[in-house]
Amino acid sequence: MNGTVPGPLLRLLVLAGTADGREICSRLTHLDGVAVTASLAGVTSRPLAYDVPVRTGGFGGASGLATYLIGNRIDLLVDATHPYSSKMSSHADHAAIIARIQIVRFERPPWQPQSRDMWSVHHTIIDAVQQIPTGARVLAALGNPDRNPASMKTLAARTDVAFVLRMVTSSTSARRAANCRALIARPPFTPGSERHLLAREAITHLLCRNSGGDRAKLDAAADLRIPVMMLARPPSIDSATPRFHQLHELTGWVRHLANR
Repeated sequence: MNGTVPGPLLRLLVLAGTADGREICSRLTHLDGVAVTASLAGVTSRPLAYDVPVRTGGFGGASGLATYLIGNRIDLLVDATHPYSSKMSSHADHAAIIARIQIVRFERPPWQPQSRDMWSVHHTIIDAVQQIPTGARVLAALGNPDRNPASMKTLAARTDVAFVLRMVTSSTSARRAANCRALIARPPFTPGSERHLLAREAITHLLCRNSGGDRAKLDAAADLRIPVMMLARPPSIDSATPRFHQLHELTGWVRHLANR
């Protein structure tokens, strides 16, 4: 024995930036034999604090991510990106193949309609926006439109509809659209605060993605009998990547892997 302390047995990179990604980092960093780094895309100017070291910024596609994984001797890649970040998930899969490491994905279960809900499900934002009646006031919870110019163009084209765009950071494109107003707010929200918002803004319709998780805005819409235009999740990429839908299941799996 030379008196040195063994280093971590398992090095993880978590593609985070979501509430789930942050919680995963917090849980995994408390496991013995595990070293966790969080990766944030850098699109939020004031991200919440993490319990682990954070790397901010893009990698430059799958090859850039693979270079990082190899250079930092990452053993496991955890994809905890947003359910609608299919491009990033595809890059993660390819990077793990190049780096020859294990990858797992966490996907929170999608919302399922409840008996009180007034949903219509749409597979494209174009279809959803076309169904909004003239004169409607719509709360659109779609993330920052600067990251999706095509969606912003679709909203801006409906000059007969007023949109309140809720996002975490400010948007240049939202300010340019006469029929859109940005509302900067960071979750979590409560059903009570959401009912107050919907009533204050005289919202007639809710437009959102089926991200899963907290149902505050959906419950508020149901309480006020407000129709919801729900964007269905994109099809899962054809991948052999193991998927977890519950945080405790992912944590237990990583614990088992670290103890092998």
